[in-house]
Order: sequence, then C-alpha cells, then structure tokens
Amino acid sequence: MLINSVSEILHRLASHGWADLMAAHGLDLNAQNLADELTRPLQNIDRSIPGFKDLSPACSRAVEPGSPARSLLFHALASPEVHSSPVGALSAYPSLADLDAIENYIYAAAALSFEDVEDLARQTQSHFSGPVDGEIAIVVLSTEYRSASDSVHGGQADQVFSRTGIARAGTLPPNYNAKARGHWPASDQIGIHSVPSTWNAYLCTKVRPDRTQVLSAAGIGPATPVAEDINQLFWTPIHKLFDGQECLVGETVSLQWLAHHENTKIARIHKFLHSIGEVSRVGTDDLSASPFRFTEGLANLSNDASLPPAVIVPVSHPRLIDIARNAAGVPVTFKVPKSKSTPSGAVKLFWSSLEMRNFGTGGNRPAPEYVHIRHVLDENGGVVSLNDEAGLIDKIETAGYDAVHYVDFTGAGYITLTGTGLSRAFDIKAGHSVIAAPDFYPKVDQRQVQIWQRNLRESDPDLADFIRWESQLAPLSAIRLPANPAIDTAGRHPFARSEDDGTEETISALIAVPDSTRSAATEFKLSDVERCSTMPDAAAGIFAPGWAISSDATEGRRHLAAYGLGSPFPEDSKLCAALSAFWPAAAPDTTRTYEPTRDSVVPMVDEEMTHGAAWDGIDGITLSNDGRTVEFPDKDYADYTESSLNNAFDIRKIAAVTFDDYVTRALRTAQVRRYLAQNPSLGATNFLLASFTQVPDGHTDLAQIQTDTSRELSGPAYRFKIITRDASSAKPGDHRRRVANVSSLLEIIAAGNGIAHRNAGSWISLDPILFIS
Repeated sequence: MLINSVSEILHRLASHGWADLMAAHGLDLNAQNLADELTRPLQNIDRSIPGFKDLSPACSRAVEPGSPARSLLFHALASPEVHSSPVGALSAYPSLADLDAIENYIYAAAALSFEDVEDLARQTQSHFSGPVDGEIAIVVLSTEYRSASDSVHGGQADQVFSRTGIARAGTLPPNYNAKARGHWPASDQIGIHSVPSTWNAYLCTKVRPDRTQVLSAAGIGPATPVAEDINQLFWTPIHKLFDGQECLVGETVSLQWLAHHENTKIARIHKFLHSIGEVSRVGTDDLSASPFRFTEGLANLSNDASLPPAVIVPVSHPRLIDIARNAAGVPVTFKVPKSKSTPSGAVKLFWSSLEMRNFGTGGNRPAPEYVHIRHVLDENGGVVSLNDEAGLIDKIETAGYDAVHYVDFTGAGYITLTGTGLSRAFDIKAGHSVIAAPDFYPKVDQRQVQIWQRNLRESDPDLADFIRWESQLAPLSAIRLPANPAIDTAGRHPFARSEDDGTEETISALIAVPDSTRSAATEFKLSDVERCSTMPDAAAGIFAPGWAISSDATEGRRHLAAYGLGSPFPEDSKLCAALSAFWPAAAPDTTRTYEPTRDSVVPMVDEEMTHGAAWDGIDGITLSNDGRTVEFPDKDYADYTESSLNNAFDIRKIAAVTFDDYVTRALRTAQVRRYLAQNPSLGATNFLLASFTQVPDGHTDLAQIQTDTSRELSGPAYRFKIITRDASSAKPGDHRRRVANVSSLLEIIAAGNGIAHRNAGSWISLDPILFIS
C-alpha cells in the first residue's frame, strides 16, 4: 500500500530535522495511525517558518486529497525554499522518487472513480467559455513544483504543467541537488551535467479560457498568455495516473512508457544543399541512416530507483559534440558551396560559419541555420583545422572543399504510453520531449526576464529604450505552434492532428490546475536556488532561430522543430552570444569579447571571460595595464566547436549568475548608455566596453565619489571602462587575435541611484536622475 511507502519515507527523514519541522505545524510524523494523522485538520500551521510564506492559503492539513499544492506535507518536501526547522537546518532531503510517492498518495486519498473524474471534468469546464462536454484524455505532462514567484499565477507555491519538457545535454551524468529538489548542471568538476526532465500521465480535460482569464493568467490560463489564446484549447489535469490499485477505484493501473528522440540535422543540411543544386556527395537514400539521422545516444527513460518512472535522462558524452562517422567509422564530410557564386543567395558566410538562408517566409528553417566549416580531412583521414593558419576567410570563400561534419546530442521526440491497464479506453496525448543545449544561465528563466522587461517599460520607459534588444523577449511557453508531426518511429505519429483539433498549438504553454482558493499575486522575491528548470518558460522562444528549438513547416503547417539550430549547436551558440542586442534571450552576452558589431546588452564581467580562464575557452578582451592598447580575439577564428572538442566550456562561474545579477547588469548598462547620450561632451556615444566589473560595497572609489560629488552611490555598483580605439590589426605572431591602439578611455561607476565618471583623477556626476536599484 502507498501508506507504507509514505511511512518509510517520513521515518527515514524524521531524524534529519523533519520531525521537528512538522511538529512546529502540529503534525506528528511518528503517530501510530499515520494515515489519520496526515488527513486530520491542523490548527497551528505556521507560515512564518522560512519556506512556508507561500504555502496555499487553503491548506489545512498535511494531505489534502487530490491536491498536492494544498497539502502541507507535499509543500514541505517539494518546495526548494524549505531548508530548516525552528531548531536547526535540515540535514537530508527527499529524492524525486520520494516526492512522486507522496504525490501518488495524495491523489490516491481522493479515492476517485471514473464517474468522479467525469464530474470533475465537467466542473472544470464550467468555469470556462468552451463547451461543457466533459471530454477526457490521457495527457503526458512535464511537471515542476515551484515557489510563488515562479508559479503560473504568482499567488502561492504550486505545480506547473506543460506538454513540452526541456531536458539538457551534458558531458557529465545528472547532478541531483536534493536541497533544491532538482538537477543542476554545474559542480566542482569541469564539465556540464546533463539535466533530466520529469513527466507524468494525467486524466485531463480541455478548456478554452475567455479573454479575462487569458489576460490575467489567474491560475487558469497559460502563464505567458498571448492574444490568440481566446481561440485556443488547453489540456488541464484532473487526476494523476500511477501504477497500482489505489489510483482509481476498481482499477489496476499499469503504465507502459515509451520514449523516442531523433537528431536529423545533417540529413537536413544535405537535403537543403540538394534543393539548391549543390552536390553534397551523399545519395538521398543514405540520409535516413546515422549520422544523418540518428536516435541512439540522445536520451533514455531512467531506470534509477531514486527517480520516478517517467524521467527522460540525456545520455552523457565525453564531449558536447563529436565527429560524425558512418557505420564504417569513417568521418562524414560535405562539399562547402563557394559562397560568392551560390545562386539565389541561398548560402553565404556569416563570419566564418556557413549560413543557410533560403528559408522562405515565416522564419521557418528546414535545415540548421549555421554550419561549422573550418575542419577538413588530411590525406591520412586526420582532422585539420583551418583556424590554424592566417587567411581563413579567403580559403572558405573560394575553396569549395570538403568540411567535416559534427554531431551534437540534441534533438526532439516524444514520451507516451503504450498501455495503461485501464478498463476504459482514452485517447493518449504524447508529451513533446526536447533535448536541448545546456542552459548556461540556469538561474535566469526567460519568462522572468520578459516580466521584468515589461515592468521596466511601464515604470521607466525612457530607460527601457536603452536596453537595445532588437526584438521582444519571448519564452517558449508563449509560442503557439504544434510539435513536429514528422517525428515518427514504427509507424507512430504522436503529434498528428485532425483539422478541428487546435489543442496541439498549445503544446508548449505553461499551465496550472484551476483552483478558486488561490490568493492574489504578491511580490515574493525570486529565490536563488541551484535548480535548472526543464519547463518551457525557462527556455527561449523560436526567434532567430531559438536557443532551444526552432520552427519549420510540413505540408504548409508551421511547427516546432529541433533541427533549425546550428550544426553542431555550439556554432549557433557562439553567434547568438556575440549578438546580444539582436538576440533577446537569457544567454551569455559575449558581444564585447570581439570587435563589436552590436551593442552589449547584458555584458559579462571580466572574471567570466578572464584571459586563460574564460567560461567558453575563448580569451576575452584585454586592456593593457597602461590603458594604451586593447586586444581581443578575432571573431572569425573564435571557435565554439573547437571549445567543445577540447571540453573548454566551464559554466561554474556563469551558472552562479542569479536573476538579480542578470537584470542589474542590464540596468547598469542602460543607465550608462543614457548617461552618455545625455552628455555627448564625454565623447563616448559609440564605444567599446573594454572592462566591466562589479564594485564591492565599501570600495575606496565609492567613498571617493561621495567626497568628490557629495553623493553616496547605493545599490549594486559596476565599473565600466569605455574606450575608443583606432582600427585593429592582426596581433603579430598570433593571427587569431587582434590589437588596436586606444585613443580615449572613460571610466564610469554606475549604481542603483546614480552615476559618476572619473575626470583627471576626480569623480564627477552629471546625473540628476535616481535609478532603480
């Protein structure tokens, strides 16, 4: 029985501070009749204990049948904010399998029959504008339990759900951070831990929010609503399915899971080249075989007892990418088009990458937008890097040579059920499972940044104009496109949709279970937890072309697709990171690493790109000690593919960047840009940011600013060293780097309430405006 599993979990944790914590709420974990203890009303739930401020206001007992979010026990065990009891820190935490067992027990306590589920479906639908027909299907959903600030509605801690889940590739096995109740990509090891995604099956009904529900997103509609949502349908959970006889009255449930993922990037490259009349050296009949299309080595269903039954675990590889080899082990190459003579401009160089451009209208990408072309085979089959010699661009523009393909281990697919054991048949809606590139800023979720930007535009539109992204921020959860219907194995088409079924277009939406007892949204501060979200609001949308996924069209229908990103993905990552003003995503902004072609929006601090210890293996910009010269990598020779092959990515520094860090960097940069625009006499309206560092509290320069300007700067402060420089040239003896003479240097410190710049040794402030700290 499930109560036995619950009892074992609680007895195991009790001596690690959990008995004291639960006792503070009036719950006895050692009660002789634990089942009765868990469901009796509690009179002394103490929300002043850290981690319980955002507990549901409707919570009145340890287990609320059918409602994990209103169950004290589930909140305590699952919330990443609960770390201590009134008498000390907790010294052990539940596993994800433990949380799954507790959740199952909560649903089992409802003791529902099929008829009860049908009644709940009709009740749920009655709150919405669509027809009340009680339709029910089994829907596979990714899930997380979140603090109030990160929930759909913002009013309390709650579960979030989506038909899309984002697992992330890595070079190390998953790293479960029990304190945060989730996985974390960084550790004390050099490398990147893969991040699994968690799935469950639910009996769901579909609802259509009305305009009020869409615009308010009040715990019913999607977390990132868009205007067309009033015409969309969303599957919302009614009851969780799990193995055994306690899930539904009179039923024995036995869930058989199936997962499938595929990577078709190289096949797509060759199909595209064929379509524009280029010879790719591979017959089209070969494109269904590895490495053109492959399914192995991407991700598997976990068999780890510490994890729930349906967890997608990316396969960890020694490197993020590898040479693409055929069945005989021979490296696969392709003939690089001579970009200056390709008809129709279908391909061209973007820096030193091959850009595939002839994608038609709508921004769809039937092949990777960028392809690595700087490695060739020598006569012995060894790989030679064109980066090792000067004159790279001339070579790749005219040679028409054979470039080596690389595979990465990203892709997309589905997770579904092949059997349930239920006596009644239901349609089964598969989950859309994405294996994405690592999340380099795992503490910064895309939706959080979008909300922050929107609030800033309302509170200080003038300052917001100086945050110069060239497009609107959009998390994947705000995209209304179906999954790729071409994903197929053994005749299955899990995402095929009928003409009248619009629900597929909400496959990446983030939703919550409707609950009229929720409190209104509050100003809960976002927590600094080391947990990488796998939900679509933490992933970037599909804009140009997307950090996690892109889009394409099949038979005239647009859909999400995982093959529109770079091949391999680090090629795309480099270009996107270097174009931050163009790229509106919570991703590393390396614009100032190179000679800038765009504005840096959220610059990385010097420590993250320090010479010899850069997070991406590319030594960043360096200002000489005397400030007379500046040196930076040549953008054409900076190669994230080589960084991946050399395992040079080290995300430990940047994984520590919090949401507050991220937005403060953007604010300070915008403040400085406005300061310079308002004071053109400083002569730095077009500048290169040569150094960017945080100024610690109590620094002598802050004291000197107060002395020189009679103004005390407060709030996180950053130092900017802004230069103008002469034209650059190749560094003697190192063609991969460039140098330039500095013609002027302006030093600025920007804080939450003002700005000062140094002039002839003294600090001057020309800024009367108080800023947001």
